Amino acid sequence: MAIFRKHIINPANGKSRDRYHNLQKLLESLCLRRTRSKLGLPEPAMETIRLTFSDSEAEAYAYLGRNWRRTIDMAVSGRNNKKVNQSILQCLMKMRIFCNNGQDTSTSSTSALGFPSNPEEALSLLQTSGEAKCEYCQCDILSLGQTGGPTSGILTICHHLICGECLPQYQADLQDTLMNGKARCPCCGHEGSIAHFPGNAASDDEISRENAFFSTKVQAVVRKLEGQAPEDKR
Repeated sequence: MAIFRKHIINPANGKSRDRYHNLQKLLESLCLRRTRSKLGLPEPAMETIRLTFSDSEAEAYAYLGRNWRRTIDMAVSGRNNKKVNQSILQCLMKMRIFCNNGQDTSTSSTSALGFPSNPEEALSLLQTSGEAKCEYCQCDILSLGQTGGPTSGILTICHHLICGECLPQYQADLQDTLMNGKARCPCCGHEGSIAHFPGNAASDDEISRENAFFSTKVQAVVRKLEGQAPEDKR
């Protein structure tokens, strides 16, 4: 420990330009997986493939953008710099996850990206963030399960609150998009079995199997791999 402190810790705590030199040398000898020069790997061949979102992905991406712009605007109006920074970082993270993995990881289940699978917990989270409002009329939602008035309603599988008064219109809009037993959410474009939209009519695993979906990016990677010769897959 004395030798480690003398040659690694003490120099790193200094102010010289090369204060991390010894630490870098030590890590180079230990972390061979991170040191390409030690492994003699060939230089990678870079290829950029420009992709275009599907219609449902484009709609879901636009919804994410609108939702996070509203969140950031609310944080800015409150003059809370910490909350602003947190909102921006969360926005960037979720946008990156969406672009990497596709619509299924952003909107396919109520537990995606940390959103509570329990409806009451989800409502509590939305109330805390000031977003417990009907997606149609923007009235405040105070409870779930009762669909006879404007203060109670349902939570859809794609995280929208719909009050009891707007529920018939929401269901009618779903019916308008119905095709082969599947419908598309009129709020964000999420596609799935029409029976699963109003609340948790199915488990997350059932919804995941029902809405098996591969993003444009994953499909492009698969097509690229299929076009490679066997000797290229080393």
